[in-house]
Amino acid sequence: MKLKIKLSLVFFIVLNIFATQSTFSQCPSIDYALINSCAKNTSGTEGVNEFVVFTTSASVAVSNYSLNYGTDPLPESAPIYILSGLNARTKNGSGTITAKNCSSSLNFVTSPSNVIPSGSRVVFIPSNFDQDYDLSILCSGVGIYVVYIDINASSPTPNWQAGGSFGNNPGSSRRYLQFTNGTNKCTSNIRNYNSGWATNADGNFVSWNGTGESAYGNNGCSFSLPPTINPGIVSEICFGSTTTTMPYNVTENPDKYTITWNTAALNSGFTNVIDGNLTNSPLAIYVSSSANPGTYSASLIVTNTTTGLSSSPQNIFVKINAIPSITSVIKGTSPICSGGNASFTINGTPNATVSYTINTEPTQIVVLNASGNAQVEVNQVTSDTTILLSQISLSSCSATVTNTETVIVSTPPNAGNLSGDQVICSNETATFISTIAGGLWSSSDTSIATVNPDGGLIKAVSSGSATITYTVAAIGGCTIPATATRLVTISSTPTVAISGRCIGKEYTLEAFPSSGVTYKWTQGTSPLLETKSKLVVKTLGSYTVEINNSGCKAEATENVTSFYCDIPKGISPNGDELNDYFDLSNLIVKKLEIFNRYGVKVYSKTNYKKEWDGKSDGGQELPDATYYYVIEEEGNSPITGWVYINR
Repeated sequence: MKLKIKLSLVFFIVLNIFATQSTFSQCPSIDYALINSCAKNTSGTEGVNEFVVFTTSASVAVSNYSLNYGTDPLPESAPIYILSGLNARTKNGSGTITAKNCSSSLNFVTSPSNVIPSGSRVVFIPSNFDQDYDLSILCSGVGIYVVYIDINASSPTPNWQAGGSFGNNPGSSRRYLQFTNGTNKCTSNIRNYNSGWATNADGNFVSWNGTGESAYGNNGCSFSLPPTINPGIVSEICFGSTTTTMPYNVTENPDKYTITWNTAALNSGFTNVIDGNLTNSPLAIYVSSSANPGTYSASLIVTNTTTGLSSSPQNIFVKINAIPSITSVIKGTSPICSGGNASFTINGTPNATVSYTINTEPTQIVVLNASGNAQVEVNQVTSDTTILLSQISLSSCSATVTNTETVIVSTPPNAGNLSGDQVICSNETATFISTIAGGLWSSSDTSIATVNPDGGLIKAVSSGSATITYTVAAIGGCTIPATATRLVTISSTPTVAISGRCIGKEYTLEAFPSSGVTYKWTQGTSPLLETKSKLVVKTLGSYTVEINNSGCKAEATENVTSFYCDIPKGISPNGDELNDYFDLSNLIVKKLEIFNRYGVKVYSKTNYKKEWDGKSDGGQELPDATYYYVIEEEGNSPITGWVYINR
């Protein structure tokens, strides 16, 4: 009767193939080998029922893979037997392979050219096997590829033996398994085994983890792998706690666990756990409430009581943290002046986080440095500032605290607002006052203005500007006195003069100085609209200008008896006192030149007013005729024209 072999609840260890050297990046990982198979006829079919499970790390045709088995540490160099993907074919034995838990993942490779994807679980088994296998143990979300191999093919040799190839009980002489991938010999992934079983019996198997560590087992003919456990990080706890938790992942359904604490833990009150019931992740771990802060280690093993197999020991660590505390809170300078910075120094457990409030503001945090202190500074405070600590925490441990300190804040002095006349004429006085009493007055330049320190009386000394400062002394935590300033300008009493002349065709009065002051013109007693230094005169009369130099005033008057600005067309120098002279007195003439009709200069005069009476430079009377003149006027282009002498 054919045996029905179900590979139940088995997890094959997956080797992480991310080696940094490209030489090994295409190499499969050997996970499992059935060494002593449950053959239908142990004398003739044990070898055809032996198989190997491996995990691929590249997408290649199955013809690239060959399993080399032997006694040499490099079995590929001297194999005893070979299972080669070159000989993949259709099944020709009476056995069956199923995967009831993931039938859609099961694939059968019947040709050497079939490509197996990277990350797949692969079973190499002789094509003429006669047992029934349920490969549900390989269900893990990846494809399962069963490769039927013709062990009677002519090459490569030596062929796998139908009567049995794996050494069932090699003793101290190890056996080695090596997969090659094409020309890549994959020497980094060679696996080996020896007599790791209690007895030589059908169902003996060996498995390897990702680092090549072997595990031996036998579960009759329902071949099972030992369970594994991958412990996570144990949650840190605080001093005085009695329980922590540890997340974990397992394979092969273990139901018991054993924790064996190290000596330090046992001396601190920890208790070993023997065959405790393994609950769902996370696992509760009980610790000693009297154990001092520190890290304690233990060995963790899980067991599947159905198969009787246990995992390899795994180290776990429990960290107990001290309860953090505050040593002191020290305030900085107090009192301080409003607008300054209030500072506090917090001392306590290094690296702890402290929660605090400033007055009624929201809670803030600060982290103590490795020396156990932190500085809290509150900028530009305007009132008394209090820090109140509420909690200190480190890792998962915390404690309520109530430390508090207050920095007193003083109101700064105020010099108030200054008032008083800011422009003083020579030899005059003025008084500055402040809205705040009790301060002292000073002048930035006593050569310009002096001030009475107590009363603010200012005396003019000389022309210029000086800054008058009012100082109120500092008080309380304020070290800087308050000051207020006001500028005073001493203006000398100005002088003014008026000159009249023609500018173009307009008779214009001009006040001097012609800048730096303001102007107010009047004709007689009537104010005029002009506010500049020049005034165009349209009528005869008396004109007055008042200038204002920063509040200091002066005035001058000019009587205008003529505002004729046309150049005479002719003169009649006959002694009747009518048009006897070439009158240009209302112009500012730098130079006058007279030429006869032949272009000969007959007369020349600089700074001309009203001197030419028809005579030459030599004093001879010029004949009646038309003469050409050139007038060079101040600030204007030369004026030319004709003038007629008619006696």
